[in-house]
Amino acid sequence: MAKIRFLGTCSGTEPFENMHHTSFVIEEKGRTYWFDAGENCSRLAFLQGVDMLSVSSIFISHPHIDHIGGLLNLILLIRQQIWRKDGNPVDGEVKLFVPLDELWESLRKLINITDSRVFSVMNIPTKTIKDGLVFDNGDIRVTALHNEHEGIPEDGIWNSYSFAIEVAGKKIVYSGDIEWLSELDALVDNGCDMLICESGHQAVAEILEYAENKGIEQLRFIHHGREIINDRAAAEELAKKYPLSAIITYDGMTEEI
Repeated sequence: MAKIRFLGTCSGTEPFENMHHTSFVIEEKGRTYWFDAGENCSRLAFLQGVDMLSVSSIFISHPHIDHIGGLLNLILLIRQQIWRKDGNPVDGEVKLFVPLDELWESLRKLINITDSRVFSVMNIPTKTIKDGLVFDNGDIRVTALHNEHEGIPEDGIWNSYSFAIEVAGKKIVYSGDIEWLSELDALVDNGCDMLICESGHQAVAEILEYAENKGIEQLRFIHHGREIINDRAAAEELAKKYPLSAIITYDGMTEEI
């Protein structure tokens, strides 16, 4: 059975005790699939016992710092484990999926400045995310759909995406950061077992109403904004009024899918 670990659950506000920026992983059949890479995500995963050599793929929803602030250290920690364990990543490489080419080009330059030896021991094939099927290895399937979180691009190149993740016979929709809840319609309308929805730009009540109207039985809040940060108890009480299983995630929370 697949497992999901919520590593960081906070949006890009000032630091809060026991809260880090957004990141979660899905573990399935000895492989780890990474979704967004907020600050300290690799440290949190390592301390929870995640084998860094099991990282197969990393998916970045958009290039805001609260979603990519831990990406450099994630790559460097994987490289460190390659040396320490005298091994290789589970697939012989770590695939990186990014919403725009400039993100990887900038990161590659930073890696070369920080530790140019990374590329002598680690292969990181990179693909730019577009609408449609992004990844499918038979165990997990990831489909992307753009959203307007970063506005409507004049050049037609979208920089922000939501994901549908099919794994272990389940379908999970991860909102990433969105402008409108309706942007998720195309991903959830044909069935969704769990919605992982950001609450930094959306009201808790509106998310609950949306999930109920769509017949979604499991709702997980992530990327918490001021509404939840300032009064988590009130948000949890509101969630109890709905028949679906709605949980406001916390850093380190783990559950089976």
